[in-house]
Amino acid sequence: VLDVVSDPVSVLDINDKKLEYWRNVLNVSNMKYASVLPRNTVVGHFIYSLDSPIFAFPFFPSHFALPCKPGETVWVMVPDPNASDNPSLVFWMCRVTEPHFADDVNHTHSQRVQDISFAGVDKSSKKDRSENDGKTNPYYELRNGNILLEGNDRRRIDRNNLYIQSAEEEDYFENLVRLTDSARVMQYEAIPRFKKRPGDIVLEGTNNSLIVLGTDRTSSLAKYEDTKSVLGFSPSFNAKDMQGDAGSIDLVVGRGQTKETLGKVVSTT
Repeated sequence: VLDVVSDPVSVLDINDKKLEYWRNVLNVSNMKYASVLPRNTVVGHFIYSLDSPIFAFPFFPSHFALPCKPGETVWVMVPDPNASDNPSLVFWMCRVTEPHFADDVNHTHSQRVQDISFAGVDKSSKKDRSENDGKTNPYYELRNGNILLEGNDRRRIDRNNLYIQSAEEEDYFENLVRLTDSARVMQYEAIPRFKKRPGDIVLEGTNNSLIVLGTDRTSSLAKYEDTKSVLGFSPSFNAKDMQGDAGSIDLVVGRGQTKETLGKVVSTT
């Protein structure tokens, strides 16, 4: 995702200079839609493609608008399979779900999956157990693809596995999350991960707002006891949780920001 068009009817969001930028700088391939874009339209590249960017309409109707930010990767659907090589229009569905160390409700940097410092991370010590040196912590950076190590230098990029046309630019993703129009109205924050019970329906916002349709829950997901067997630890309800006839709707903001709310204060870099 290169940018998101939030207010296409506003002269502030789409004007002559913006149209010129899309047409002559980004070289968007389906400019014929530029004057009729629906809200929440994505401007993006296809992965592993050097083709021009394309407008992608939201797949879901405006009743259900999902979040999407520059620098993230989304699933798209091409209505005409015969035009998959050069479609005039695609629909983006939702953000791609990535492994735990990359997936984040505030911002998911899919290219982080390629970083070798995350290979075999030991959760108990939070140390890297990859093939490089087995001693360093994983690197949370906005790199463009595979990272090659040369001593302590991580600035080399494996150009055989690139994600974007301008991957030779070290700060490409940094600029996407700082300088694009949609990024300027985004707030990047450390958000605690919510752990749902299997039967819950959860709607989670980008900046620590949450709606849960579930059952009574006074604290954590469950309490765990060591079964002393091959199964290891077994979960059970917390003693204070009501069981049976205890359907609940929780609307929560500011969850897990302090020790009093079972969280901790952290910085976002």
